[in-house]
Amino acid sequence: ANDFAGFYPYLLVYMILYMPTLALVNSISFRQMQNPEKEFSSVRVLGTIGWIVAGLLIGYLNWEAENLLRNTFVMTAVASLALGIFSFTLP
Repeated sequence: ANDFAGFYPYLLVYMILYMPTLALVNSISFRQMQNPEKEFSSVRVLGTIGWIVAGLLIGYLNWEAENLLRNTFVMTAVASLALGIFSFTLP
């Protein structure tokens, strides 16, 4: 998409499909843990570290530049696809 009006429908569809997965992941995580009160905080910390590493990687590769911003979305799409496929291998 070359402008926000063309980009917004893609973003809206992605968020409609993505946002319910957050609640699903939390539910599955709590169900699989032996002691969720103690274990979930560690899981969240690792998630935050992953978020920081992804941000640093994007900054290091200088993908914030306007002509390279597409790479960020491609990386996100590939990661989402890989995690989606991985989820079918879980018990």
